[in-house]
Amino acid sequence: VMHIGKLVSDTMQKLGERRTKVILVHRLDKETSGVMILARNPRAATFFTEQFKHREVQKRYLALVHGTCRRDEFVEKASLSRLDRQGFVRVDRRGKKAETHFHRLSSVGQIHLMGCVPTTGRSHQIRVHLAHNHLPILGDKRYLTGHPEIPPPLKPIAQRRHCLHAYTLELALAPGKPAQRFVAKVDSPLEKALFDLGIKLPEASGGLF
Repeated sequence: VMHIGKLVSDTMQKLGERRTKVILVHRLDKETSGVMILARNPRAATFFTEQFKHREVQKRYLALVHGTCRRDEFVEKASLSRLDRQGFVRVDRRGKKAETHFHRLSSVGQIHLMGCVPTTGRSHQIRVHLAHNHLPILGDKRYLTGHPEIPPPLKPIAQRRHCLHAYTLELALAPGKPAQRFVAKVDSPLEKALFDLGIKLPEASGGLF
C-alpha cells in the first residue's frame, strides 16, 4: 500500500523522468494494493477513461475473506448507495446498479481466497458485496464485524490493512491495439503468509478466474 504522491514520484523516477505531473485515470480504496493506470497527458487519460466508461477494461482482484462460503462461484448484483459522511457504502435497492462475479480459489477452514471480477465500478463495491454475503474481507475496518479468528501468519497483515489486492488490469494502450494485461504481484509478506497456510495464488499468465 503506497500513498499516491509517492507512487507518482517513484513511477516517474523509474521512467527516468523529472516531471511528476501525471493524470490518475481511476482509483483504488486507500488500503487496497495492486495495479493502477496513470496517464502522461490528457489525450491518453481521455482514451483510458473512455474504456472504463464503456466497461471495456477487465479488472481482477484477489480478496482474503472470512466466513462460510457455500458456493465456488456466484454473482452479486445488489445495488449500492453513495459513500456517506461516515465513509460507508450500503446495499440500497434505490442505489446504483452494481455487479461483481466471485470465484473461490482456495480455502483453509473459514479463510477463503476469492477471485473478484467487478463489471461496474462503484465505491467499495467488492468490499460491500462480500460483506453482504457474510464473507467480509480480513482487516476491513469498515465492513468486518465481530472478531474472527485469524491465522497467525495473516495477523500482522490484517492489522495493518484490509486484504484486497488489484491483481490484473486489461486495457488497450492505443486506438486499434489489442488489450494488454498488466499484473501487480502480491507483496512478499502476504505471499509468504499464504504459502505458509497452503493457499496457492493463481498464475497471472493463465486463464485466471
